Amino acid sequence: MKALIILICTVFLGFSSCDIINPSEEIPAYLEVNSFTFTGLSGEGTLEHDIRDAWLVLDNNSLGVFELPLRIPILDLGEGSLTVFPGIRENGINTNPQINPFMKPFIVDVNFIETETVVVNPSTSYESDVKFRALDEFEGVTQFNLEEDGNDSTKVLITFNEPFEGGGSGVISLNDTLSIIETGLNILFSDLPTDGKQVYLELHYKGNIDFNIGLKRQQGISLPSKDYFIGVIAEEQWKKIYINLRDPLSTGNFDAYQILLAALHNPVNGSESQLFLDNFKLMHY
Repeated sequence: MKALIILICTVFLGFSSCDIINPSEEIPAYLEVNSFTFTGLSGEGTLEHDIRDAWLVLDNNSLGVFELPLRIPILDLGEGSLTVFPGIRENGINTNPQINPFMKPFIVDVNFIETETVVVNPSTSYESDVKFRALDEFEGVTQFNLEEDGNDSTKVLITFNEPFEGGGSGVISLNDTLSIIETGLNILFSDLPTDGKQVYLELHYKGNIDFNIGLKRQQGISLPSKDYFIGVIAEEQWKKIYINLRDPLSTGNFDAYQILLAALHNPVNGSESQLFLDNFKLMHY
């Protein structure tokens, strides 16, 4: 009898220890989030976006950042509130994912049940208090006609051959003779935020040359200063970029600013280098 009791206890303890070492696995629900749709109002420019990521928050708990579309397991079962923040790659850098500060988050009630899948189709738009300071869609005319390189032959022209959307786009053509362009938006901004608030430049572009985006700063009667702070790599197909101007604008309190663009002919391209532009926006709160 004593031996039987010992055997039973040994077996019982064995099963108990197995349960402790290998507890039963939780069965998850699943979350699928599809790509964002974007809506806008008149005066806000193009609706075409490059929202690549979803920043997920469930009941104030971060689930992480995921490239869209996504499917992930969820162990926090039951009802809750899911917030999906639209994410971009700031300054065109793939390793710099950020929440777009000018777009509304998508909020939806969810109920996660074991093995079942919740499908979310997020939508967004600009926040209501965003100020659009410049829009250039290159439809027949352009505000990108600031002359900075001293050569009237290098300029942004309007072309109707390869627009991203609409009828026209801007084009810069460079060669061995006309090898450099330095131009910009022919608008002088005297009230852009310089106190750390977000300021974004949005732009569609394609071409076979890199280009730089910068600021021309003016202070009283002093000579203007120039600072090119973002280099953009050439793309064969149309691509959208979101450039954050917050830090460059916060380096000093100048009287006025202008947006600059510069590019250099690359002989590797042969006789001609080209850069196409469309859907320029400048915005802040």
